[in-house]
Amino acid sequence: MARLSSIFSVAFFLVGLYFLISGFHLIDFQFSSGVNDIIMIIGGIMIIIGGVLTMRKKTSY
Repeated sequence: MARLSSIFSVAFFLVGLYFLISGFHLIDFQFSSGVNDIIMIIGGIMIIIGGVLTMRKKTSY
């Protein structure tokens, strides 16, 4: 069970990173700055949550 949750937290981290990077790339296309900000904020929050979950898993062992 612990392995599944660590995989989930790493996946969360990677998806957040992808959102952040895609948010940066979308700025080049200039769709709408509001959508880019929302995507980047969601990505940043997901990275923080994934990092916190990963750290908590590391310290719980």
